[in-house]
Amino acid sequence: MERWRRPATVYGVEEDSSFVEDEADGRTFGGVRMTVSAETMERLRLGRLCAKCLEPQQEAMPVRCSLCGFGIRSQQRAWFEHYFRGIELIGSRLSLDDELERLKEEML
Repeated sequence: MERWRRPATVYGVEEDSSFVEDEADGRTFGGVRMTVSAETMERLRLGRLCAKCLEPQQEAMPVRCSLCGFGIRSQQRAWFEHYFRGIELIGSRLSLDDELERLKEEML
């Protein structure tokens, strides 16, 4: 598989009631909070993945998404700035030895 075709790595998707999105055609969608890998987030930022459908793009910032037609070149940067909520680390921040000790204590 060509490197650019790698799918997005999505760890989780959950409802986010802090915003609602109104489409130009009148449809309204509830917001979601998506947790993705650092690599996927960077590919979104660079326009190598479509922000709307997560389709991999052969080149950075094409005019339109090759799958859904979203205007990547004209709209993705604003989308990213509007919706990106920051980096959140997932998992333990302890060393392996400290984590094993914590787990032993938790089992008692």
